[in-house]
Amino acid sequence: MKWKRIILIALSVISTTFFAGCWDQREFSDLAVVMGITVDLNDGDSEGTLSVGVQVANPVPYSGSSGEGASKESYSEFSDTGNNIFEILRSVTHVSSRRLYNSHNQIVVFGSQLARQEGIGGEMDFFLRDNEMRYSVLLAVSEGKAAEILAADTNYEHVPAKELAELIRNQATNSGSVECNLLDFVRDATAEGSTCLVPVVRIKEEPASAGGEESGEKSSKGAKGEEGGEKKFEVNGSAVFKGDVMVGQLDERETRGALWVRDKVDRGIIEASFDDVDTEIEVFECKTFTSVNIDDNGKVSVDIRCEIYANIAGLSGYEGLLDNELTKKIRSAASDTVKEEILSAWEKSKEMECDVFCLGNKVYKKTPVLWEKYQQSWQEMYNEIAFDFNIDINIEDVGDLTGEVQWKGVDDKK
Repeated sequence: MKWKRIILIALSVISTTFFAGCWDQREFSDLAVVMGITVDLNDGDSEGTLSVGVQVANPVPYSGSSGEGASKESYSEFSDTGNNIFEILRSVTHVSSRRLYNSHNQIVVFGSQLARQEGIGGEMDFFLRDNEMRYSVLLAVSEGKAAEILAADTNYEHVPAKELAELIRNQATNSGSVECNLLDFVRDATAEGSTCLVPVVRIKEEPASAGGEESGEKSSKGAKGEEGGEKKFEVNGSAVFKGDVMVGQLDERETRGALWVRDKVDRGIIEASFDDVDTEIEVFECKTFTSVNIDDNGKVSVDIRCEIYANIAGLSGYEGLLDNELTKKIRSAASDTVKEEILSAWEKSKEMECDVFCLGNKVYKKTPVLWEKYQQSWQEMYNEIAFDFNIDINIEDVGDLTGEVQWKGVDDKK
């Protein structure tokens, strides 16, 4: 009994010594919660090769209801120049009474000039080593200066970095751009025979809305246009990285063409036309199977099989009922559109001299010895690929209409 009491006392002492729950506590009032980071080449007069901006959420009650956009109390911004990100972020302590806290960071935006000329390998090294930075942090490339992106006006979120991150995540609805985080970039940019796609974000200027002063109050900290209009985010297309260097850019159509082959299309709208009939079908599920074959002469053939499930979202220019014959034509026209998008991505990638479909990576995974043999000449082989398409469009639903609506007076309007 005595020994049991001694053991219990010893365990109590040990637990209070080694299992204290607050020994490394960090009070929220001592932290500046980072929501977004921008990285540009420094082309100004100040010292250093990099210009880094940080957007911090202010821990104060927001005025007004949600959806009013950013206000001047919603966030703070800090920026500085230097030769590396770690040095610059530490320099923020000279102007901020709180330590930067990266665990809630939403997005990192790189300027296109930096990505093209210097690459982003050194900056990515810091983000990957930082134990506060999550691998799920989104990446984006800006057209122009990255610092201008997080100064844009917002529609719903109080902090621009948060709204931009949500906007990128929402790109899956049309597959015209991509979603790429730290882990995705490292996986794709370091793999054999692979390239990485990163979303491109730009500033789109919108005309001043009615009731200008009221609109200005909602986004008083945003970037105003020359005539009082608002500057909003626009995510469209993708930047192509070969290693850590940006080698080119795909537009919306070309991006989706690459995503078809990479099996990254979840949803989207396919527009197709035939015999004066215009149709839009909504893709809600897609699975792509791609196989790469190399013959004894080094000729590459690629078999692409897409299983696409979609609904008819719009149809005009036909007469009569939506029968099997018309449905067959719709499927054929939509299939041709998918092929055209894939081929447009291929043509653009040949100009950039890179494999946006990651076909080389498929060869490497399947037959590493074969990849070692053809690795040096892969780009020339890629430029001469023979494609074999099997695009299967499955129409699951045609909506509540079985025919086109015949509007009264339509003949008079023609």
